[in-house]
Amino acid sequence: MKIRKVSAIVFYRDDGKILIQDRRNIEKDDIEWGFFGGGWEEWETIAEEVAIREIQEELNVSLQNKDLQKIGTTHTEYEDIGLEVHLFVTPWKDSFDTIFEVREWAGSLWVSPHEMRKLHLYPTEYPNIDIIERFLSSKYA
Repeated sequence: MKIRKVSAIVFYRDDGKILIQDRRNIEKDDIEWGFFGGGWEEWETIAEEVAIREIQEELNVSLQNKDLQKIGTTHTEYEDIGLEVHLFVTPWKDSFDTIFEVREWAGSLWVSPHEMRKLHLYPTEYPNIDIIERFLSSKYA
């Protein structure tokens, strides 16, 4: 089975909301929402660097390794492809408001992890939501 490596990054706010991608009318399979990030290029070997590149491309936000906290890695399957998702979080900064620009996909939305579960997602996203919920619960407990 082919394994596709992905780095996903989740911006979060103090109110427990996370920023997700609006993929309506773009994604196949009637999938409407997902996380920011993307697949590793063949020359890439460091998960953090992939996350940083993807966020710059998708949102015009520049991050550094020190801005990211890795909270987990999930291994799932979808349509005969194995997915290895490296999941990172970073707090939303006020300075992002002035540079934030959705360059890919249709837009974005702030939601709670609970609200995200009610949206049309790839089934492979649910283990990532579990990890995010645990992270936010420990941070704001």
